[in-house]
Amino acid sequence: MAVKYFAAIGIGSTLTDMKIFEWGGRKPVREVENVSARMNLGLDVYQTGRIGSRHVEELCTVLRSFRQIMLGYKVDAYRVCATSAFRESRNMLILRDYIEKQTGLRIEVLSNSEQRFMDYKSIASVSSEFETIIQNAAAIVDIGSSSMQISLFDKDKLITTQNIRIGSVTTREHLAPLMKNSEHFEKMVVELLNHELAGFAKLYQKDRQIKNLIVIGGNLLELMRQYRSENHEITAVTKNQFQEIYENVVGLNQDEISERFHISFDQTGVMVPSAIYCRALMENLGTETLWLPDYSICDGMAYDYGVKNHYILNSHNFEEYINAAASNISKH
Repeated sequence: MAVKYFAAIGIGSTLTDMKIFEWGGRKPVREVENVSARMNLGLDVYQTGRIGSRHVEELCTVLRSFRQIMLGYKVDAYRVCATSAFRESRNMLILRDYIEKQTGLRIEVLSNSEQRFMDYKSIASVSSEFETIIQNAAAIVDIGSSSMQISLFDKDKLITTQNIRIGSVTTREHLAPLMKNSEHFEKMVVELLNHELAGFAKLYQKDRQIKNLIVIGGNLLELMRQYRSENHEITAVTKNQFQEIYENVVGLNQDEISERFHISFDQTGVMVPSAIYCRALMENLGTETLWLPDYSICDGMAYDYGVKNHYILNSHNFEEYINAAASNISKH
């Protein structure tokens, strides 16, 4: 098969990244380029309800540079997907048209459900462990800037997926005055999340012990890199290991986290609320192991493209997940 190139661009709340994948070389699929730029589109939307002109122009500049890289590879196909920041912006339609005219790139704004299934495909694409993990009761939690999505799996079936309107950026901004007192901040965040989780547990968890928690977003992987293992494609952390890191980070400010863990300051803003969410989820769900995939939504786009074009085999029936979830909802 002749070598073909596919470019995947993901526009997220805090990160816009591009990956270029190659098919037809020595491997069925190979990542050959990975570039990214950080801009806080989610905070813009939270504060004003729309993405501001400064960030729009910055995004256009980034996308134009991505397009030049794509031209260098002579890509055969590309896909640009925008997620929650775009979706929730009041000026989304005008914004999308303007950026498309400025960059020549067509933007697809994913709905909440489309974004979730792209998340599942992303995890499946980077790990053969995904199927093993979801054989037992497992929860995939996507910590976004303004909301959190909880998807419950059991015996390789999607039981339900629920959106909770609590996010890392909105929590940080709402409770900013309390962040000076880490104990008060932690207590308030836990109370907010526990209130939301009570109904979820009553309806869907029942007697299930959710042994595995897969967390996407929140930059938590940066804190847990010391637990990376060659035996696992996804970083796995026990409850006790997570608790040790948690106690070392929850009382720190952004500068202290950046210095102690050698992490870029731009990545530390949502770490504390995300860590508090994660601990509360582990306590509520009875989780024994935390899994932290190292992926972006670009991996899901490449997986989807590869399957549709028969470059890779589809090891998961994602359409069946939709039917299973609908069936469970109808029973309730």
